Amino acid sequence: MAKLSFFMLCAACALALACGPGAETRADGEQAASAAPADGQAAAAPADGQPTAAALTDASADTGPISCGDLAGRIAGGSAPLILDVRSAGEFGRGHIPGAVNIPHDELATRFAELSVSSSGELVVHCQVGGRARAAEEVLRQGGFSNVRDLTGHWGEWKSAGHPSE
Repeated sequence: MAKLSFFMLCAACALALACGPGAETRADGEQAASAAPADGQAAAAPADGQPTAAALTDASADTGPISCGDLAGRIAGGSAPLILDVRSAGEFGRGHIPGAVNIPHDELATRFAELSVSSSGELVVHCQVGGRARAAEEVLRQGGFSNVRDLTGHWGEWKSAGHPSE
């Protein structure tokens, strides 16, 4: 029980950091696109500069971002990773990437059992523009998932590019 309480505290802190003061937030609850690094690279290391324990356990995994085009190609080729859409159920219902699983970012820490991937299996996380996905990535890594990838451009770019949706 103490381990679960600690994990929930860590998850709450990750969400607070991602959505707290200083982060420009739009009316739909997303951080503005400018919150992402301008060069398209993955988010910086934790504030203390130390990699997380999960990152150290599987350094060989490709945890860098994946483009919408690359993911669309993998879906078409039948080699899609687990795609986790952390938008709200309403947003998901209005359209989503084929085969994606929807667990809203604020429910993720209590719904790991619904993810049909091992802790080292490839998992691509996305939201509307990136804010909620970055918070979810941290929660997943703290929960022991080591091969978590960010979808560059997220749902906004996926939809604009005309990739398949359900």
